[in-house]
Amino acid sequence: MSAKIKALLPALREETELAREKFANQAFDLELVRVSLMKAAARGQKSLRIRLPDNLAGMNGTAAGKALTAYCAREGLHLTWEKRSAELTDEGRRVDLVEPEFSW
Repeated sequence: MSAKIKALLPALREETELAREKFANQAFDLELVRVSLMKAAARGQKSLRIRLPDNLAGMNGTAAGKALTAYCAREGLHLTWEKRSAELTDEGRRVDLVEPEFSW
């Protein structure tokens, strides 16, 4: 009488995508981004980068990342997805990721 278990690989992929989208929705919340940009401008900065955790590559491909790109285009902001390399010391490997950098 064993319960039917979902295939592992599709379940892992689905869980990963859900977690990535959830994180991106928080990190790229448009109102929070707007507040961060205004604070940076109040400090005299002309640019701002949102730093992401070292283990989250490809966040620009999420729905929230695409919405952020569209938002910047509508607002006339210059947005680049800047590459950064990170050492995952616990895993003993290096990964490349991109982070949003705004300029005005």
